[in-house]
Amino acid sequence: MKEVDDLIIRRFLRARDLDIEKASDLFLKYLRWRREFVPTGSISPSKIPNDLAHHKIYMQGVDKKGCPIVVCFGSQH
Repeated sequence: MKEVDDLIIRRFLRARDLDIEKASDLFLKYLRWRREFVPTGSISPSKIPNDLAHHKIYMQGVDKKGCPIVVCFGSQH
């Protein structure tokens, strides 16, 4: 998976107090969730028109890697 780098793996290890077994279980659950929720790698603006129209979410272009930048206001939900 191209989105996985050392920082993401480190985040899962820290979340489980450097327990490799627990971190790997959590990481695999995350990967399964990611494949189901975002199968194409990102969510297109056409899939969230209501959130954009109600000013809950703002699309801000892309970052240096080409990933979309989204600003979400949790208090609006």
